[in-house]
Amino acid sequence: MFKRVVFLILSSLLLSARDFYINSLGMGGVDISIGANSKSILLNPANIPLKKNIGVEFTNAIFLNSRSLDFLKELSSNDSKKISDLMNKNIGKSLGVLEDNFLSLYGTSSSYSWLIGLYNSVDGRFITHTGFGSIGAMESFIDRYTMAIGSFSKREESFRYGANIRAVTKYRTIHNYTIGEIIETNSLFDYFDNRYTKSKDSLAFDIGGVYSIDRFNFGASILDIGDTSFGTLGGVESSLNMGVSTKHREFLFGVDFIDILHNPIKDSFRFGVSRDIDKFTLSSGILNGNLTFGLDYRYSILNLSLNFYRDRYQFLFSLDW
Repeated sequence: MFKRVVFLILSSLLLSARDFYINSLGMGGVDISIGANSKSILLNPANIPLKKNIGVEFTNAIFLNSRSLDFLKELSSNDSKKISDLMNKNIGKSLGVLEDNFLSLYGTSSSYSWLIGLYNSVDGRFITHTGFGSIGAMESFIDRYTMAIGSFSKREESFRYGANIRAVTKYRTIHNYTIGEIIETNSLFDYFDNRYTKSKDSLAFDIGGVYSIDRFNFGASILDIGDTSFGTLGGVESSLNMGVSTKHREFLFGVDFIDILHNPIKDSFRFGVSRDIDKFTLSSGILNGNLTFGLDYRYSILNLSLNFYRDRYQFLFSLDW
């Protein structure tokens, strides 16, 4: 059991860094020129935290809806009738879980900053069927990534720039499960790593910068320079990202354009606004044409966050020493 818990917390599971379920989800996913925390380097390598000489940070986030939560809890049953009823009850429904965590050590020295970290994440999707025929009772599509990252940035007056090098392993598990196989599966964790899992390794490189003038920050980054290939498991194309942020009175505003090499401007657009009120931060934004909302609470080294997007919610906690 202990190994299963360690697997979930420390090896659980990466999506492409340009995806939106990072810490800034409540603010519409805006983070190119802001640098909310150490995980911001996944959108812009220039965003290594500057608040401490040496710092350690751990973040863990899970993103799902109530249907998915109920489904995953009931999936561990060993009763064939309950499993059959569960499959039928969820036909045509959106079932999935997104999770990631990031453990980092970072520091600053004169005009230089550095960071080393371990990042893991999972994108799990499930499609249920009646249990008859070649497609079985449940289709499972799992993409997992584990990544070791080294980041370096330099500050020069109003400009800072940085680069990432990432050693990434991609895991993919695709399988159609029969009701019998579901009953025989010992725990939920076995759906994410089993005999059907394939893996490939790759190196990825990112560069980025942030320019500050008056109250404005202008950021830009190129992620997965030259594309990042995982052979037969697919790849991640290079993305060009741009953002601007400013603070007016007590409000922080930000606009990002994500992956503008492949997306029309209207599809890459993100907007966010937030305000600190004592130990709380209230935030909202627009992501893919939908509103997002967030509430963050800070106490000492602990940060808790609850964010909403469409019919899903995200729980996030982080520790920053």
